[in-house]
Amino acid sequence: MNLIRTKSILAALVAAVLMGCLGFLVRKTGTDAAVVAFFRFSIGFVLMSCVVLYYWRKKQEKVGFSPSSFFSGISIGLCILFYFFALQNTSIGLAAFVMYLGPVFAIIGEAVMRRRLPGVREWLIIVLAFSGFVMISSLGDAEGLNKGTLYALLSGIFYGGYILINRFIPGQITLPVRVFWQFLAAVVAIGLVLLCTGCSFAGVATGWPYVLTIGVVQGFAVLLLTGYAIKHLSAIEFGALSYAEPLVALLLGIVLYDESMTTIQIVGIMLIVAGMVVQCLPEKSEKKQNNRYEKKH
Repeated sequence: MNLIRTKSILAALVAAVLMGCLGFLVRKTGTDAAVVAFFRFSIGFVLMSCVVLYYWRKKQEKVGFSPSSFFSGISIGLCILFYFFALQNTSIGLAAFVMYLGPVFAIIGEAVMRRRLPGVREWLIIVLAFSGFVMISSLGDAEGLNKGTLYALLSGIFYGGYILINRFIPGQITLPVRVFWQFLAAVVAIGLVLLCTGCSFAGVATGWPYVLTIGVVQGFAVLLLTGYAIKHLSAIEFGALSYAEPLVALLLGIVLYDESMTTIQIVGIMLIVAGMVVQCLPEKSEKKQNNRYEKKH
């Protein structure tokens, strides 16, 4: 294993761990979830603007409007908004695992757009993931499907939309420019929610250290780490490492908040994890390509 690959794996793991700590930080802010989400993207937008300005001045890179980047930004903004709502209304672990149904919604969305049925592998992922969701949300219990679970489900749907829209972003648009428009779109979308709901900014005065941390670390530093990791790892490898996030969130919920789960919910999490594993396994075509590459080298 060379040094660059080792650094890339560490970058992906650190990013996943930091994102797994979001639940703890959001709760410590003591302010409205929408306000925290707004500052998360606002701080990230300011920092990313500095990066884009550098690219524009030093490398003469164009910063033209990217509609696909903007719409994916709206989607990820609403994903984080509903995720923060979920964190304030249900257990951290449950919120994280339900949000990570996003890739499954992306599979369904792609099948609808292409007007084709999912393949056997995709059906297996869908069945495992949604069976797990039914169990961890305790749909059979009248009190099981609470507001927090619904928020987490909405977060997962918008996460799936973000994944899907990202596939339509032109390849010539660089990461800084793409993220610049995504952050701006997220700020606009969440800002409109704040205007419509009349959320108070009062809690920011006392919880600002945590709000600032969320903006700088989870809103910007994590982006740099994932950008570096994605550059040197395959999509399958990065995807597998990123699933450390819900596991970290689950552990923090148990250790810091004494959050407990029923046996049915634990089985549900295991089913979702199984779906994640299947999703990270290379398809036959990818295995053949890898075998050919290994023979040549």
